[in-house]
Amino acid sequence: MAELLADNISELIAELERQIGTVNLGQCLAILGPLEQLKALAYSRLMAAATRTAKTQAAPVHEHYLTVLEVCERFHVTRKWVYQNKKRLPHSQPTRKTLRFPERAIEQHFASQNKYEES
Repeated sequence: MAELLADNISELIAELERQIGTVNLGQCLAILGPLEQLKALAYSRLMAAATRTAKTQAAPVHEHYLTVLEVCERFHVTRKWVYQNKKRLPHSQPTRKTLRFPERAIEQHFASQNKYEES
């Protein structure tokens, strides 16, 4: 279907190119308006598609965050170890006394370290 449409568009454009040499200057002006409208419509469709793609790609991922206690339980480390090593761990600190660890990132960190023992 898309190939048929592309072929039809190519044929229409080729026919317009052949016919443009036969029209008078007044008709040329009359043709330019609708051609500009088609051009604007095509650009707006492209921009709308690009905007949808950008929104889809930029959609916020609702990451699950682990608490210090959850990190300790899951990776068999102590609270002391977590606090001592927080600068090496992916985390956020929404308040001075609160640490949160993005689940996927902390899992990848421990997997790459390949060790769950305490330091």
